[in-house]
Amino acid sequence: MPLLLTLHLIIIQSAFLRLWKITSVPPQTENTVIILRILSAAAGILLTWIVFYLAKQFNLSRKTALLSAWAYSLFPWAIEQGRIFSSVNLSSAVLFLSVIYLLRYLLKKNNTKLILRLAPFVFAVIPGIWYIKFKFLLPIAHILNNLFILISPNLLFYRNITFWWGGLSEFGINYVTFLPFFLIGLIKQFPGKKILMLFLAWVLIFSAFSPDFPESRLFYLSGPLWSILIGTGMTFSFQVRNKFFKTLIICLSLFLIYEYGQLLHYYFRHYPISVSGNLDKIHGIF
Repeated sequence: MPLLLTLHLIIIQSAFLRLWKITSVPPQTENTVIILRILSAAAGILLTWIVFYLAKQFNLSRKTALLSAWAYSLFPWAIEQGRIFSSVNLSSAVLFLSVIYLLRYLLKKNNTKLILRLAPFVFAVIPGIWYIKFKFLLPIAHILNNLFILISPNLLFYRNITFWWGGLSEFGINYVTFLPFFLIGLIKQFPGKKILMLFLAWVLIFSAFSPDFPESRLFYLSGPLWSILIGTGMTFSFQVRNKFFKTLIICLSLFLIYEYGQLLHYYFRHYPISVSGNLDKIHGIF
């Protein structure tokens, strides 16, 4: 199937998941502004396209870039945030568009080492940003606790606690099925991996330092990076000729269909009922 057609089909799927019944699922509150929901959905659709081009900036293959975009379009957290007004969703689109153009400029000039040398500076300014905003810093014990929560399997695959009221807390940030592919992508060497891991570490640390954790939802910025690692793991897995490994991949694919179906069933049937019972607790734009 031609590259452009495949990418268009992935984006159409992403648009359907974010726009279908957007005026009624989740239910509107007194602060709901439909046009803002649509803008957030548009940002989510754009992020699907951005993930594809971000993967290309890391010199990954077209197949890997497509699989990364497809994985991102299915993320439970990405679907949830793409159907409400989400400032972090809009910020992600702007941030990663900027990252694409920055990488294009720096990598063309072969300044990879310059990017990596900026890491200590970036991490050093994180506490200063939160101090300026909140006039205090979290104790080191709280920061470490936040870090452990962010990397815990419970948050990643079972219960997302980063958005208490209105959030899809019955599901994790990602599907359990994607875990093996993520781990393979994590250990697989590919061009630009050091820069990608730098970005991922920055998001992780920045989120852990947030005084309004866990409701800041800053960890959402890691979604595109997760999807690229998952896409890398998928590409490698599909190339393996071992029969046992192929059988395992088929089983994982079937389980993903189950997880995906379970998410859609819960989101469109049960989630609206859950939100309706908590409308008095949702005070922001939703």
